[in-house]
Amino acid sequence: MTGNAFRILLTHADNHVAGKGTHGRFDFWVLPNPEFKPEELKEAPKMAMMDLGAIFTASSYWNGQWKNPRLDSKTGVHNAPGQGAVEQWWQVDLPGEGFYEASAMSLMKRGDGYDLQRTVNAV
Repeated sequence: MTGNAFRILLTHADNHVAGKGTHGRFDFWVLPNPEFKPEELKEAPKMAMMDLGAIFTASSYWNGQWKNPRLDSKTGVHNAPGQGAVEQWWQVDLPGEGFYEASAMSLMKRGDGYDLQRTVNAV
């Protein structure tokens, strides 16, 4: 790694962290690298729906209140009644005719605080 700032990622999924809390101490061992020439940085990614106004559709919805997956939604998206064991699809249509590169996906639990044990674990 070469740079002037470094980030480490600790995830429960990869067994980097065990238990309920993330705590500890650390430091990096570094040496100056005067020959390093940084690449030009890419533009920071934007959130498709929150920042760019992308449109969401899904294979089914519970009702009109449960079809807003935005991270700031009070509910989220919920499949239609009786569709619990049926494969679902979610689609996000980005604005304009250009192409985009998807670099990450943020998942949050449903926004109403109910049944927080049911979550999307992988896509």
